[in-house]
Amino acid sequence: MEIDLEAYGDEPVIINSKGRRYFLKVSTSESGDNIIHFEEPPIVPTDCDTPCELLNAFGGTLNPGIHSPPKNKSIGNPVPLGLATFSYCVLVVSLINAEVRGLTNPRVMIGPAFFLGGLVELIAGIVALFVEGTFAAVTLGGFSGFWFSYGCLKTDQFGIRASYTDDEWRSAEGFFLLGWLILSFLLLLCTMKATIGLFLLFVGINLFQLLLTIAAFTGNHNIRKVGGYLGIITSCVGWYNMYCGIATPDNSYFYVPAENFMMPRAPRV
Repeated sequence: MEIDLEAYGDEPVIINSKGRRYFLKVSTSESGDNIIHFEEPPIVPTDCDTPCELLNAFGGTLNPGIHSPPKNKSIGNPVPLGLATFSYCVLVVSLINAEVRGLTNPRVMIGPAFFLGGLVELIAGIVALFVEGTFAAVTLGGFSGFWFSYGCLKTDQFGIRASYTDDEWRSAEGFFLLGWLILSFLLLLCTMKATIGLFLLFVGINLFQLLLTIAAFTGNHNIRKVGGYLGIITSCVGWYNMYCGIATPDNSYFYVPAENFMMPRAPRV
């Protein structure tokens, strides 16, 4: 490791290590014995104006780009909880759409839609705001609204389905899903410099929502089933990102560093 000591004292110096350059603040001993003291280093690339700590994109926090760590250290990472509830709901509704074991009645999803995908995911999205996770808050908060809405559509007491004829319902359900497809596509555009796992999660969300939207407008039963199978795969990618957010070398033998699976040309610190 080479150290450039042309500027020291109150100014940061540049550390060259393994081809990467970092800011590091040093100071000399007050006794004048020329001993250099390396302070607890915030590490950043040298294209930053001031020393500060930065982190790579990470699916376990739903951060799609280089970001600063949260200043509020008293709050844990809420994203794995949100991803767990989202992935669970996607899995169950997709199994129904794919008609696995012949099941077609979606009312088993009413409880999870309101309390897991709806309430718990909403709480995770709100907490994400307190740890400065804007993308996570939009994603989890937005999809919590989707699951609340889905629960209402499947609850007979709301009378939503009964208020439409069969032809009208195809259009109404198609419009409902189309709006969520647009939201998912915009979120996908923000993950192109993230981890591969995070990018694939939103690719899967977009694909299965696209197929379900087409199936709703056309009434094509087979397209809905294909969308169900894609949803099952997407839920597995969601579980993977959740696992990345909770697994560490200290608690698991199956820890995979997320930085090993970054999108091509994704910026790194």
